[in-house]
Amino acid sequence: MLDIAINNYEVIFIAWNLFLLIIPFFLCRLLFILYNANKFKSLPHKIFGLAIAFLWLLFIPNTIYVIADMRHIIGFCPVNEKNICIENAWMIMFFFIYASIGWVAFVY
Repeated sequence: MLDIAINNYEVIFIAWNLFLLIIPFFLCRLLFILYNANKFKSLPHKIFGLAIAFLWLLFIPNTIYVIADMRHIIGFCPVNEKNICIENAWMIMFFFIYASIGWVAFVY
């Protein structure tokens, strides 16, 4: 297993959450493609569309969780006596981009 960590927080969890974030994104695209192709005219197409929509519904909460996950990653940052994480201040942009990906995926 990879032992890469940011402030003792395993990077593999970040990669896993981004993978789980991509799933509802592609399921939504698939629903758009199917709808534009056949407008769900027959019963099998409707059932298939409902199954994809159900899978989308199962995975969509992870898009918002990516935003909340920032709290866990920031919690691993060592702080000084004034409760400021100076050692890894460079990670602010990383945190912002990671959370923004989750926000954009949820809105889409």
